[in-house]
Amino acid sequence: GPAPGYLITIPWELDALGGVSQVVTNLQRELEHCGWSPTVLVSDWSAKRPRSASNALIRWRIRSPWPGEQPFRGLIAFALTLPSVGSTLRRLARRHDWRVVNVHSPELSALSWIVLRWLGFWSGSIVLSVHGSDVREVIAHGGWVRLRLTRLLLERADAIIACAADL
Repeated sequence: GPAPGYLITIPWELDALGGVSQVVTNLQRELEHCGWSPTVLVSDWSAKRPRSASNALIRWRIRSPWPGEQPFRGLIAFALTLPSVGSTLRRLARRHDWRVVNVHSPELSALSWIVLRWLGFWSGSIVLSVHGSDVREVIAHGGWVRLRLTRLLLERADAIIACAADL
């Protein structure tokens, strides 16, 4: 049968300079080599609906429940769009047979996967890959709500991968 799907999410364009983009590119290549069918989901605020550049790349806006600007308005928007986002994520997960979602530089938008699984609409594994500044930023400047939501995300993940032992 077809290869099982593996979704890698990244909050910027894949060709952006930096180590995380290189890690994701290498991971995608190695997953293919090991018999998986990897897809990269790039966070793109201009993409109100998922846009597929290919089977291996999707661009889409997924909201955070607690954005930096206007957090209460963001929370309401997250709640109002969650049924539509959840339905689309569920449909994409079925089509691509995503068994694992690997979130790089975890953002709170990844809570959508936690909610989807909690509601029983998806049963895959959630892996968070932290690279340094993403975690330190939340601890230093996140505020209590963002810190609490990040903790919830970390606690509900099936695995956390860190690029350094001190993380």
